[in-house]
Amino acid sequence: MKTVNVRYDDGERKDRGVTKYRTDQDWEIWGKENPYFGVLTDPIFLNVNLNDEALHAFFTSGEKHVENIYQVIRTRIRSDFEPRRVLDYGCGTGRLVIPFARRAQSVVGIDISPSMLEKARENCSRFAIDSAQLLHLDNMDSLEPGSFDLIHSFLVFQHIPVVRGEALLQKLIGLLADGGIGALQFTFAVPRGVLLRGVTAVRHRSRRFPGSRNLAKMRT
Repeated sequence: MKTVNVRYDDGERKDRGVTKYRTDQDWEIWGKENPYFGVLTDPIFLNVNLNDEALHAFFTSGEKHVENIYQVIRTRIRSDFEPRRVLDYGCGTGRLVIPFARRAQSVVGIDISPSMLEKARENCSRFAIDSAQLLHLDNMDSLEPGSFDLIHSFLVFQHIPVVRGEALLQKLIGLLADGGIGALQFTFAVPRGVLLRGVTAVRHRSRRFPGSRNLAKMRT
């Protein structure tokens, strides 16, 4: 499986690769108290500072991120890439679900926090998005295997313990259509030897999906 590394130059902070694991309860607290800051840890996204300008910046960053994903795939992997069905794992408040929905026939956003999902529904309504389905992680098994042309996750897996993350990755791979593409970000902060063993293991488990790609830059 080929790995394509992407540099994100759309204004996203460089210190967001936090590796401390958060529990499901932690994410629900963020979803209730500071949902936008829980997605992008810039003080302007704290509820106390949130205004129309901050929200515009928040969703503009999502639009730029998704456009970058499409551009890299079309430039380096498949020039005619037009996914009909997209899954965004760890969708939060819908920052990326919304721009994905503008480009694809249907989008599924999955998150562990009911409050985050509720905020995502509000934002989809605000932007007149009616092609997005928002699901709690517990309902992920209801999705049809091999039914997504693009599976995406960004700023998510670094918050998940390794064993749980590997199980989730296997489920995501199972949802990827034959010839589909996976744009998944993983943050590595381990010795090189351990890193190489981990990458080798993921590639071995994913080899039956040759179209799968990790498009996110590996950060420490």
